[in-house]
Amino acid sequence: EAAPEPSKDTEPSKDTSQDPVSSCGNPAMQEVALVTEEFVSKEDTTISVVIPTKNGGEDFRRVLAMLKNQKGFRNIEVIVVDSGSTDKTLEHAERLECKVIKILPEEFSHSYARNLGAGHASGEYLLFTVQDALPPSDSWLYELFSVIKNNDVVAVSCAEFPWETADLFY
Repeated sequence: EAAPEPSKDTEPSKDTSQDPVSSCGNPAMQEVALVTEEFVSKEDTTISVVIPTKNGGEDFRRVLAMLKNQKGFRNIEVIVVDSGSTDKTLEHAERLECKVIKILPEEFSHSYARNLGAGHASGEYLLFTVQDALPPSDSWLYELFSVIKNNDVVAVSCAEFPWETADLFY
């Protein structure tokens, strides 16, 4: 049987079934959230991504670009809660049309920044991440979402892999 023709509401994606990174390193997710060579529908769902920042630099720009290029959704809202960046963090966020919330450095705590970001979110689902956590693929968010959508769960998590340049002993 021929593969379905893509429509304006679908986009092609690659077969990631043998790629443990794309399924966040969890073999159970591979079966549930398998992205095949067919087409991934664009979900009519908004995912709000909350990221606390301070001087995220070039790594943060790469994280934002990967988040903005995630496949499978009509809308991904990125909310940056910044606690006094003096580099180009805010410029990167504004250029990619993120919602930016500024707080004083002394106001920062992990819980306060995340709760503040969640309070400004408009999405039906929230993703909390950090300024240097690079998504491993362009289907990563869709795979996480698929686990929630297709199972009786309210939260998901995935493995993290350090940057090649990370100092594991600092």
